[in-house]
Formats: sequence, C-alpha cells, structure tokens
Amino acid sequence: YSVWLDDYGIKAEVTATKRVAYQRFTFPEGEEAHLLFDIGDRQGESGPAMDSEVIIREDGTVEGWVRTLPTYSDKYQDGATVTMYFSADMDKEPSSLGTFLREKVFKDARSAKGVGAGAFLSFPAGETVTARVGLSYTSVENARLNREIETEGGSLDFYGARSRSEEIWESYLGRIRVKTPSVEDKTKFYTGLYHAVLGRGLASDVNGDYPTHDGGIGRLPSGPDGTPAFSFINTDGIWGGQWNLSQVWALAYPDYYSDFVNTHIQVYKDSGWLGDGIACSRYVSGVGTNQLGNAIAAAYMRGIRTFDIEAGYEAARKNELDGENRPMGAGKMDTDQFLERGYVPHKDSGPWPDEGWMFSASHTLEYCFGAYAVAQMARELGKAEDYNRLMELYRRIDATPGIRHSYIGSGIRYDLFLDENGFVDETSRPYFKTLVLDHTSGRLKVAPEHTEDRVLQYLGKPSFGLFERLRLEFDKICRENGRRTGIVPYFISSHPGCTMRDMENLSRHPALRGIFMDQVQDFTPTPMTTSSVMFYTGLDPRTMRPVFVERDPERKKRQKSFFFRKK
Repeated sequence: YSVWLDDYGIKAEVTATKRVAYQRFTFPEGEEAHLLFDIGDRQGESGPAMDSEVIIREDGTVEGWVRTLPTYSDKYQDGATVTMYFSADMDKEPSSLGTFLREKVFKDARSAKGVGAGAFLSFPAGETVTARVGLSYTSVENARLNREIETEGGSLDFYGARSRSEEIWESYLGRIRVKTPSVEDKTKFYTGLYHAVLGRGLASDVNGDYPTHDGGIGRLPSGPDGTPAFSFINTDGIWGGQWNLSQVWALAYPDYYSDFVNTHIQVYKDSGWLGDGIACSRYVSGVGTNQLGNAIAAAYMRGIRTFDIEAGYEAARKNELDGENRPMGAGKMDTDQFLERGYVPHKDSGPWPDEGWMFSASHTLEYCFGAYAVAQMARELGKAEDYNRLMELYRRIDATPGIRHSYIGSGIRYDLFLDENGFVDETSRPYFKTLVLDHTSGRLKVAPEHTEDRVLQYLGKPSFGLFERLRLEFDKICRENGRRTGIVPYFISSHPGCTMRDMENLSRHPALRGIFMDQVQDFTPTPMTTSSVMFYTGLDPRTMRPVFVERDPERKKRQKSFFFRKK
C-alpha cells in the first residue's frame, strides 16, 4: 500500500510479512526529516493506552511496548488489558534522536515511559528510510525474534518482502478462480475474499509463544516438524459468520479454519469457556452470543480433523449445555433459561448488558440451531446420550406450553441439501423429513422460479430438474407418513431472457400438473440486482452479451397469463 501525505509532501509505503511491518517513507528536499514512534497514545480503533515504554538502543534499534484496554473488555472481561511489543530497525542511521512524553521533548534521550511516551529519529532532507517493525503480543524479545526470523536476519528488503507478499496472496486468493471479462466484478469478488481471510490478526510468535487468557505467556504444541502446530489468531465474534465464512473456509481454506478452531480450543483449555470474539485470548465479543459450538461442529462434519477432537467436542458441548456461572465473555448468558424452558423468555430488563437478556426470539432460534449442529458431531463420535439430549433441546420448542406448532413461514433453499443425484449427505433426508412432517403447516413454499434452464441461468438458479427431484422426495415422505401436505412453487414471468415460447413451455410442463399457480409474479426491476441491470441495459453483465428483455406492457401481461391456463 502507499499514500501521498499532502500536508508534508511525504510518500508513505507499507508491506509486510506475517509479523513484521515494512514501512518506507520518502521525505521531501529542503527540510530535516523526522520518523516518530508515537507509542503511548491511542491509535485508530485501539482502546485507550494505559502505559507504554520506548527505548532507542545503541545498535540503532527502537523497541518497546504499549498496554491498552480493548473496547468491549469493560463488558466482557473487566480490566483485561492487551500489550503490544515491538522491535524496529532502520536501514539508515539517524542524524539525531530523542524521546518525548506528551508535549515534552527530550533531545538525545534514549528512553521514555508512561502514557504519551514516544521516540523520534531525524534524517537529512530528501532521504528515503525503511523501518522494519517486528511485532509480538508476548515480549520485546519475541518481537525481536520475529523480526530477525522473518526478515532473514535483515537481508529481506522492502522489495523482497513486497514480492513475497504478492506471491502468497496470489496463491491464497487463487484457490478460487473466477472467469469473467468484468474487471470490476473480479475486483469486488477478490476484495471480499481478501477480507474473509484477513480480518483475524496473528497473535502467536514464530517460536509458538502466545498470550494466555490470564495475561501470561503460553507455548503452542509443536507439529511433526518441530514448528508450532497451528497459528493462534485474534477473532471477531463468529455470529453471522456461520452463514458465510465457515462455508468459504471449509471449501477453500481448511487450513485457516483449522487455525480458527484450534485457537478457540486453546482458549477453552486455558479459561474453561469458549469466548466468541477474542483479543490475545481476552474476551472482547461485542455481540454477547456464541456460535463457536456450531463452528467447531461444522469443521468436524466437513472433514477438518486437525485439532484436538475430544477437547473440541467437550468445548462445543459445554457451550450448548452449560448455563451455570457463564462469564459474560462466553456469551449466551440466558442459556440456563433455554435449558430449563426450551426457549428464551422475553424480559423488559436484566442484570447484564442488553445482549444478555433482550433478544428472546433470536436467541431461541440460535440456541436451537446450535444444539442441532453439535448433536450431529455427537452422533458422528458415537455419543448417543449427548446426541439425544441435544436433539431433545432442538425439538422442545414444540412442547412449550401455548405453542401448538412451529412452522416455516417463508420458502426454503432446497439446493443446499439436494442435487440432481438426490440428497447431498446423510443428514439431508432426515432434515427434509423433519421439515415436511413437523414444520410445514399445510403447504411448503419453494422458489424454482421457472421451468426453462436457459431462463434459470439468467436468474442464477439451479436446473428445474432439481425441483422435480424435490417434489419426488416430498411426495414420497408425505405418502409414507399419510400426510396430505402440498408444495407451492413460486414462479416469475417476463424476467430478462424469458420469451413467450418459454412461458408456453412452462404452462405445459408435466411436472406442474395438479399445482395451483397462486405464487406468481411478473418481473419488476429493483435496485442493486443483476436482473435489473439486464432489464435496463439489455446486456448480461456477467458476459456482456445481449439478452432479450420484454418491456411491452401488453406482452408482459400475456406472459403472465400463461400461469393461469388450464393444463
């Protein structure tokens, strides 16, 4: 990355290895240049600085540390601080040096300590200076070791680090290849993918040291080659990530997913609880719930087994089944209510921050889903008693006094559990059977949207053959269990790419015999959709090829009329 600092006429550039920041500054001619180490002040999104120290050593290195109080720690682990250590060397010798403490400047001094402490190095005008800053969350010695190892004893320069970083990211992002002539689409996709695997910072050192939950230093287990068995990482709360990140990680980055799971199991071993969102093992969730049992179970079910399976299962099980004395940092403070009642009751106030008691409906859904997910891991591990207990929790909502049934009101994504060959895995048919028999009020809503595969390609939907397979399985379940439940497909007319012939074919399709068409719509363009881009431009933005668009109101009415023709 690089940026031009207008106010100072300085070009600032940065690249990195895993634990070393390379910062290069090109100073303007005419004025003395200064490199500031502003250590003891709050920076960016960090918490407030509590203490700091900086030392300019005789060999020219600048080293020190800053201790901060992370945002959210006041709620989730009161008083828990995080200390960042650094060790920096420069590729040029300064012409002068000194330190400062807030507004006070101490020329030629080599150390400063306290909030607001910092150091400065001065260089001749027009100089280009590169600082290589090794970082650690455990000690200055480890920050120095990280710098020495990852800069190859100081031989790896800025250009070498940048080139190596580009190669690593090309390999990493290249695990998923997108083919499209649209540079803009590629840029959006790979930027999103980049963020999906960048947002959790590395917290362990090259020798395996890592910050423990109680503020100490631990050592990660070694792998067969003697190096740390996994990387210990800081994490955001996984809440919401169970719908997207875990799938991307499992498919393309199982090594990264393994690090994520191993990190949280290590925190569990150290603290006794899973913490959904950690900074150097400290609890800093910000969400107050906890989907880590789900994440661990999902990793195991997708074949990722490079972690302590028994400890991982124990942690996931405790996350779902233990509501006593939970620390706020472990989230799910109303787990005891869910275990007792089978649901989380609504409250108007509570002893904790809002997320500990306020969200009864969403927490009930989350805890049901978490119980179901960990139950699948229990079944695979042969833990029948746990499996039955977790599944009983999942089903208890139907036994709640005053609740007669729990139904799916909206449609379902059947392409997530069904393909042209049938159910995608051993959990899919039991899931669909339960959904049909226990959670469908009378009609199950699905959205094939059209029968013609050519139109479905423009819609980004699977082949209509998948709906036919769904109906076959649906009818079989109903027949075997004496149910007279119906299936209601949703269809759309006049979508870009849809012609009058396509609608005629839909109206005659044998798979739709006996289905009353009451869930239908004529296409209406809405903002921020690919379909609307096609409607207004007449081009498919994915290929830039022309696509037929029916815009004539009368012909659009004719297309829709095919839904109501008698078969």
